[in-house]
Amino acid sequence: MCIRDSYQGFSSINAISTRLWQEWNGLEAQVKHPVNKSVYVAATYTWSHDTSNNGVVDPYHLNRFRGNASGLNYPQSFAVTVLYKLPFFEHGNQFEKLTMGGWSINDISTFRSGSSITPGVSFSTSGLTSRPFVVPGLSLIHI
Repeated sequence: MCIRDSYQGFSSINAISTRLWQEWNGLEAQVKHPVNKSVYVAATYTWSHDTSNNGVVDPYHLNRFRGNASGLNYPQSFAVTVLYKLPFFEHGNQFEKLTMGGWSINDISTFRSGSSITPGVSFSTSGLTSRPFVVPGLSLIHI
């Protein structure tokens, strides 16, 4: 007995998959240090490289446009976190400790390099082309 016979509304199953890919490689380093009982500092550095073929223009040669992932590749990233516990109301009465004590000031600063860009063609007569092509030795008139 076939499965199709059991379920009259059952038809063929089509599998759709993509051959697009994206990969991220990175190196991360982190340093944490409690300066004293009120100050805590952490610093993080990340080197990364994000590549893909997401901007495929030629479906027959998918790796032809393999390169940096546009808008997602941030090669250098550095973040600093500082936590400062406010000393106010630590030694007050129970009501002051519970309502106004235990506050802290926190700062997270992130510095990173710019992302990769992919140049594009944005005029109405470009047809199916979304990327500019440059052929050495030929002017744009002959292409």
